[in-house]
Amino acid sequence: MNNVFDILEAYRKTICSVQYEFMESRKQYVTAHRQKNKVLSNTLHFLSNNTILLMEIEALYNGIQSFMTGE
Repeated sequence: MNNVFDILEAYRKTICSVQYEFMESRKQYVTAHRQKNKVLSNTLHFLSNNTILLMEIEALYNGIQSFMTGE
């Protein structure tokens, strides 16, 4: 009977170990996914700000050109 209990105990520890490894893998995946999303979000924010700044610089350039030609 002790052997049966030892086998069941080993089996239970194996199942717990697999469950723990699965949860750790899932946690690492979620963390990596969040980091990728944060980088993508920051990149899009940066590009959006640069686009607006480029449009403002172009408007300023056009205004200066119009001013210099007397329009």
